[in-house]
Amino acid sequence: MLRLAHARLDDVVAYDEPLTLQVYIDDRSEAGLCLNQCRVYYRTIGDVDWDHRPLTEMTTPDWYSATIPPLDPGQAIEYYISAADQSGRTEKLPRSAPVGTYVVHAEEVGLRISTPTPPDLLPPWDATSFTVTIDSGNEELVANSARLYYRYYGEDFKSVPLVQIAGDEYQATLSHAFCGDVVEFYVSAAGNLTGEQTDPPLAPSSLYTADVGTLTTATLFEEGFESGLPVDWSTTGLWHATSACPLDDPCEGHPVDVLRTG
Repeated sequence: MLRLAHARLDDVVAYDEPLTLQVYIDDRSEAGLCLNQCRVYYRTIGDVDWDHRPLTEMTTPDWYSATIPPLDPGQAIEYYISAADQSGRTEKLPRSAPVGTYVVHAEEVGLRISTPTPPDLLPPWDATSFTVTIDSGNEELVANSARLYYRYYGEDFKSVPLVQIAGDEYQATLSHAFCGDVVEFYVSAAGNLTGEQTDPPLAPSSLYTADVGTLTTATLFEEGFESGLPVDWSTTGLWHATSACPLDDPCEGHPVDVLRTG
């Protein structure tokens, strides 16, 4: 007698992870298994041909495992298990296979929208463009739903359409603003199955923000040491001025600057 047992895979599995099966095979005849005939057969539902993976021994006696490659989002497969021993006996799970099979669905992925590098500083008087990625997943992008929403100082939101650049990449453009303004914005798109999706995900409760202005550098303090320690400076502890180690070719120091950007 050849006995098989298997805890079947979940009906719905992650789409990006390999599927590992564990099978109990008890060769009660003690004739020995034909390992080259102990396999898991699988195929995408609707396909004609079967693919297969070998069952390999685990550390626990009579237990074997096989791994099916990761599925694509929304993909559904059917599978069954087959084993044979050297007495000539063959068994399958389900026992009616390949007419009867186990079925597994990979989780579906709906539309996703993201902003890889949202701007946080806008130049005054100039429009600013940035890239938005829209992956429609297993659904369709609703026509004219890809939009940029923005406002100044808590006013009502204005919106403009996103312009498709190529494939999943779109361009969003913020209109010119005045120096000192603060812009709040988010992007949105809708799938025909899951509806509207936003980035940031909780928009408009959560928003991207950007200041309007130009970065400048101002020197707050400058001191030079070319002529030695300035008269209004003093040294303490390990800090001291010395001429004990003169250089053959004297070199001048560099000014010490304290800088602020804003």
